[in-house]
Amino acid sequence: MQQPQINPMGLQKNWFEIMELIRSLWQDESGANAIEYVLLVALIATIVLGGVSILGQSISNIFTYASNTFMGGSGGSGGSGGY
Repeated sequence: MQQPQINPMGLQKNWFEIMELIRSLWQDESGANAIEYVLLVALIATIVLGGVSILGQSISNIFTYASNTFMGGSGGSGGSGGY
């Protein structure tokens, strides 16, 4: 039975291919762009949620006042006029 021959050049070729793959992955910046977009969206969401929580009670008070004004001060009794 014949022993399989090991080709040192084949091993060297594979090593260079692996190193080239690692180098290309290291220099690839497409993932960095995605992370930047995620951080930007998170920042915008934080600002929106902060604004809603700060203004939420004020806006609720405005709608309550408008509702009471249109309903004649009855506080929204379902249109029965409070009778």
